[in-house]
Amino acid sequence: MKPHVPRYTDRPFPRYRFLPGTGQPHPITHPDGHSYVPREARVPKVVALEPEEWDACSEWLWGCDLYNHGYWWEAHEAWEGLWRGQPSGSAAEMLLRGLIQAAAVHIKLHTRQELGTGNLAARSEKLLRAAADATSDRLLGLDVGRFVEAFTAYVRAPGAERYPYLELAP
Repeated sequence: MKPHVPRYTDRPFPRYRFLPGTGQPHPITHPDGHSYVPREARVPKVVALEPEEWDACSEWLWGCDLYNHGYWWEAHEAWEGLWRGQPSGSAAEMLLRGLIQAAAVHIKLHTRQELGTGNLAARSEKLLRAAADATSDRLLGLDVGRFVEAFTAYVRAPGAERYPYLELAP
């Protein structure tokens, strides 16, 4: 039986999930990409996120939807502006960086690019553990300690079960 995977937004998913190296058009730079933006219109995104108001941040919630449903490259894109908008070294900044790296780990595992996956997973785990240590309970609605344990177990035995999803709650 397939586990229920929560949705936090009602935005439709992109028409494909981008997996680098598979011949798909790049989502942003290729005219056939699902999120194409002409070069002259591309602007680096920095999005403010107040950790206490995580449930009102559409980019955070959208990134969680993307991650939970296997759109890992797209989740990274959704979270990048949030990560850049956080104070350096803050728990939220470490969490976002760790999740961006976790998404990259999933891409590597899914496309069987095992070279460097262990190092990337270790960096992700280190950031996620630091974020968990910096908070007493949940951060951005996520039980970070529980998630990092599940993520670490998954990376050690991918395919044993579905990868851990981001379950948000107040």
